[in-house]
Amino acid sequence: KSADNTYRYNTFTNCNAMLVLRGGSHATVVGNFFLGNSGGIRVHDGYHIIVGNYIQDCRGDGIYMPTASGENEHTLYGPVTNCVVAHNTVINCGGVGIYLNQPNKHPASRWRVPLVNNEVIGNLVVSNRGTLIQDDGSFTTTWRGNIAWATGEAKLGLEREGITVADPGLVQVDGIWRL
Repeated sequence: KSADNTYRYNTFTNCNAMLVLRGGSHATVVGNFFLGNSGGIRVHDGYHIIVGNYIQDCRGDGIYMPTASGENEHTLYGPVTNCVVAHNTVINCGGVGIYLNQPNKHPASRWRVPLVNNEVIGNLVVSNRGTLIQDDGSFTTTWRGNIAWATGEAKLGLEREGITVADPGLVQVDGIWRL
C-alpha cells in the first residue's frame, strides 16, 4: 500500500497469491514471471505500467483489473484509471487471461466505480481452459494489437477491434512457451 514502486525481473512460482497493486499509484511491473500461482497481477488505483510480464498456468486470472469499490464514504479499492497493460504474455490461466471491470467481490462493498481510460496493447493471451479476455463494461479502454488464441476447453470471451484471433505458433522450450 504505497506509490511509485517498481517490480522488475522477479519470478513468482507456485504461490497462493497474486502480485496486488492496491492503495497506491504509479507502480511499474515489468519483466516478471508468474508460474503456477493462484493468479498473476491484480490491479487497483491508477497510473500503473504493466509491461512485458509472462504469466503461465495460474489457477485464477492472469491480469485482473476489477471495479473500484467502497463502503459509505470509505474507499476500499481505488478506481483503475490511466493504466497501461502492454506486451504481456498470458498462457493457460484457469480463470480469465485479462479481466477488466468485474464488480469487486469485497463483502463490505456498497458502491462501485468502473475502469476508465486504460490501454491494453500488444498482449498475447493463449489458453486451453478458462476465458481469454473479458471486459464487463469499462469505459474508454483502448484495445490495440492484442492476439488471442483459444485451444481445448478455452473460450475467447471478448471479441472487438484491437483483438486479433490468430495462432501465434508458440513452441514450448524448458517449460516456457516462446514464439
